[in-house]
Amino acid sequence: MKIRVSLGRFFRQAADFTAESFKRSFSKKPAVLAYVLLILLCALLFGGIVSDLFTRTQRLIFSGSIFAVCLVSSIVYGIPAVVLTILVNLLGASFTMRYFHATGDWYYLSISVFQLTTAVSSVIIGVLADSQKSKTETHEQASLTDALTEVYNVRFFHLRLDEEITRAARKADPLTLLLIDVNAFKSVNDNYGHVEGDRVLRDIASYLRLSVRISDVVCRCGGDEFAVILPDTNRKTGTYIAQRIAAGVPEYIMTSPKNGLSTPLYLSVGISTFPVDADERTPLIERADRELYKAKNEFYTNRGADA
Repeated sequence: MKIRVSLGRFFRQAADFTAESFKRSFSKKPAVLAYVLLILLCALLFGGIVSDLFTRTQRLIFSGSIFAVCLVSSIVYGIPAVVLTILVNLLGASFTMRYFHATGDWYYLSISVFQLTTAVSSVIIGVLADSQKSKTETHEQASLTDALTEVYNVRFFHLRLDEEITRAARKADPLTLLLIDVNAFKSVNDNYGHVEGDRVLRDIASYLRLSVRISDVVCRCGGDEFAVILPDTNRKTGTYIAQRIAAGVPEYIMTSPKNGLSTPLYLSVGISTFPVDADERTPLIERADRELYKAKNEFYTNRGADA
């Protein structure tokens, strides 16, 4: 029973891995074209192997060419190329085996073995190549993610904001930027310790992700400062989102299962909109930063008046 369960889990994981590889590769048009060319080239080469128009030496050259094409494709394109390579090689092996049975010529048997060896080699190399690509993508993702909150970091924020501004300019769409700061966050670290302060930052990051759309981008810019990029959002809608975020965070933090604070936290939000306030990244950030500064001053002024 344990063996059956383990095998079932293995095949499910293998299927998921293959499906994800196909999804990642076929999202790129050059990859699709490469797969089509791979099939056509292998078909041509196999035709050359079994064709009476070529000498045995030329057929061996064809076989070596197939081996090289399949291995290089597996390295470059990973699992999808491996699957296609297996199918093409098995088909070729079946053809050459028929010639072996028909003629009794051991040459065709050796070619069949060579084709099967090519398929197995492609599997091994393709899996290793795809695994290496996954590790590289994981490392790249880690370099763009904030380790504490698991939202994007400031490096990604600048890169993505540039991309969104370019896209918005091309499509003549609005874009709104929110800069968010946790008011009096220093007192959290001073009164409750940095462990509790880190938990609060993680909770705020989670709250921000839950408060916006999937297409919106949440980043931590450093310390207790966050940013949210809102594509296809005008200033009126952006202002509404900013107010909703600021109004909901006290309850979210205080009702957190691991909350250790005795008083609620509040956020200040600065807002700027492309192209109304600025049409480049730096001026857009500066405008939102000025609005954030005003919001924080207003918060502390009202807090002093209430006291």
